[in-house]
Amino acid sequence: MQVRAHVGPGKESGPPCGPGVVVGQYYPYTLPGQCDGRIIFDGRTWQSELPPPTEVSPFPVWMGLTATGRLGFISPRGAVGFDPVGAGPPPPCRR
Repeated sequence: MQVRAHVGPGKESGPPCGPGVVVGQYYPYTLPGQCDGRIIFDGRTWQSELPPPTEVSPFPVWMGLTATGRLGFISPRGAVGFDPVGAGPPPPCRR
């Protein structure tokens, strides 16, 4: 699987981190493995529905946005959804 390094906000002007993602298309993406579960996709911040309890090594996935506005990844490790982030600090690690 080819992946694109996750570089965070302001570093990519186009998809998958920057705006312009095509709905229904999956993009190679490297999840950073941060325990707060936050990522940047389509120019927005998203929160994992199942963040890791502690920091993990970055790993490759395929990220896709559905017509109903749901974001998720698929990979050999499984599949997890993401919700748009509102205002406020990230959640603490669950150690």
